[in-house]
Amino acid sequence: MTLVARVTQKSKPRTRTGPISNSPPLPPRSRRFVVVPSAIPDLPEALTVPEVMRALRLSRSKVYDLFRSRQLESFTAGRARRVPVAAVRQYMQDRLEEAA
Repeated sequence: MTLVARVTQKSKPRTRTGPISNSPPLPPRSRRFVVVPSAIPDLPEALTVPEVMRALRLSRSKVYDLFRSRQLESFTAGRARRVPVAAVRQYMQDRLEEAA
């Protein structure tokens, strides 16, 4: 019985094709986006739960806990739950007053 070994060739290193850009490199990912503190006035009057999660930097379950404990006001339209922007602002103001 004869053993046969398979020989593979090393792949060539990939080279860049196409024109080389003279534009400056992008900043690190963490510095690409700037958080604007005045972003809330541009929002619609009622926010969805995912929008509230992003605005308050909270998890979905924590947002629903706030609804159940009546710390954050909300209303439903059919099956959709909405939170007035004024309620989000009031919640943040209440937390700031508690912390002071």
